[in-house]
Amino acid sequence: MSRLLFLDESGHDRKASPYEVLAGICIEDRDLWNFICDVQGAETTFFGQRISAEEFELKAKKLLKRKTFRLASQLPPFEPEERTILARQCLVKGKSNKGNPEGSGVTKSELTALAQAKIAFVKYLLELCARYRVKAFASIVDCEAPLPAGDFLRKDYWLPLKITFPCTDLMV
Repeated sequence: MSRLLFLDESGHDRKASPYEVLAGICIEDRDLWNFICDVQGAETTFFGQRISAEEFELKAKKLLKRKTFRLASQLPPFEPEERTILARQCLVKGKSNKGNPEGSGVTKSELTALAQAKIAFVKYLLELCARYRVKAFASIVDCEAPLPAGDFLRKDYWLPLKITFPCTDLMV
């Protein structure tokens, strides 16, 4: 059996973040293509279009800002079909009016629906991770920890934090 391992890091600039994080996911190669197709299909289901097809990268930092939760709760939850339509309208208006000082003409309902769609999308992604037996792990190191001499992997990276799916802590 083969597995794909995707690693990412953050906080290595030792500036804004108090920690260095090395994190990753691992998925069996036989599941990878179906997982990718399901993620792309979910984008269309929740947003009415692909949102990662161009310049937008799917990052929790962008999808789950505090503002997202605030906007999602400013109106009652929309039905999924209506939420998708409004979320797409919000994305289209935002893109077509990018850089317009007079605003994009996005409505409160559209902003709320987009925020609700982001949260629902992330919840669904976590469910997909469980369905495809994705393994996630992370190692978190204080930026004040001494750096190793030479060109070696830090010893403190060998203490991984295991994350299990599904995670159900995301509530609107």
